[in-house]
Amino acid sequence: MTPKQKSQHITNIRALLADNGITEDRWGNYRLRSGGTNYRIKIMAINCRCERKAAGRDGRWITAWSIPIIRLELSQLTRWLNS
Repeated sequence: MTPKQKSQHITNIRALLADNGITEDRWGNYRLRSGGTNYRIKIMAINCRCERKAAGRDGRWITAWSIPIIRLELSQLTRWLNS
């Protein structure tokens, strides 16, 4: 994947998240609340990581999945968002 294709792919991922009503916080992470669980999607230079908030007082973020940006397909992300 060329740098231009990678940049366009990241733009498409961000557009897909925005189209599904997922909001971006001030740090550039995307927040989602589903089924009583808080999720945070972080798009970084090399990979995309989804974390869920731990239950209880601990409040840590636990990695749910992490995929390299170039291997993340929009169909995978759409399926995850709809589940």
